[in-house]
Amino acid sequence: MRKKIFAALGLIILILALYLIFNNKLTSVTRSGLAMNTLIRITLESFNKSEADLNKILDEAFDYIKLFESQVSLYDANSQLNKINNMAGVEPVKVSSDVIELVAKSIEISNLTGKIFNPLIGPLTKLWKINQQGKNDFKLPEPASIDQALEFLDINIISLDLANQEIYLNKAGAVLDFGGIAKGFASRKLADKFSSLGIERALIDLGGNIQVVGSDWNIGIKDPLDKDKIALKIKVNNQAVITSGAYERFKIINGIKYSHFFDPRTGMPVKNKMLSASLIIEDGALADALATSFMIMGGDEAQKFLASHQDLNAILIIEEDNKIKIIETGKIFR
Repeated sequence: MRKKIFAALGLIILILALYLIFNNKLTSVTRSGLAMNTLIRITLESFNKSEADLNKILDEAFDYIKLFESQVSLYDANSQLNKINNMAGVEPVKVSSDVIELVAKSIEISNLTGKIFNPLIGPLTKLWKINQQGKNDFKLPEPASIDQALEFLDINIISLDLANQEIYLNKAGAVLDFGGIAKGFASRKLADKFSSLGIERALIDLGGNIQVVGSDWNIGIKDPLDKDKIALKIKVNNQAVITSGAYERFKIINGIKYSHFFDPRTGMPVKNKMLSASLIIEDGALADALATSFMIMGGDEAQKFLASHQDLNAILIIEEDNKIKIIETGKIFR
């Protein structure tokens, strides 16, 4: 009798599985746009939502990105970020919950990396102008100017009032810059939102900063010495894949290549053999900031950091004899 019951249950389960396979259609929508100074592409896939449902969710996602950009952009004179910077040494500024969370996260990661990641890097980026595309008037800063900029990089300049959602920079001239963390923060927020809405699979691409919902997404890591080639492919499950590289933004002056990554300890663009650093972890904000930090640290220092944080999955690509050397740590899946 018991065997008959188990056989009947097995048959029911098989019929249900076949029904789900043949009657549940995977609906997929993709949308692209420009925001946060980059190309945005989001794909949503679901068995239980219609195309109209997914498009409505995409509307909300792109609205969120635009709102977040208006809050944290250095290029929007009315952004909350610029209000904070303009009020440095004057008074606290009331901000959104996202902005105060972003600043708190930045301070946390700064402490984690021994101040290598520094959200107060703004005075240096302004001084060097390497990130300003299309500018032909670039000149090397004077050493005295660099020393002066370093005075604004003390993380203790930032004061947070979490209860009142206020941020205060207690030194006039200090400049917050979220370029090394904002996209990763936004991608994690979107992934969390999609998951809460029951989206089974999603791919969020913010200018190459990838965050996925669901399993078995195949992601390629570029070869920094040949951008038309993929150095390796990995399989990602509910994680971010965020890469920082020294091969896209730089300036060459008198035959010397100056990176857009700045070492907050010296005020100088970094010079090391690190070509790219990729983090494969759930937290997009942490991945974004650590990828930036590893580019500043260089190969040896980054590997020491990873050895003491073995929960981190990373791919470091280093130049060695005009070839790439790939170093993997943590759990990387093919």
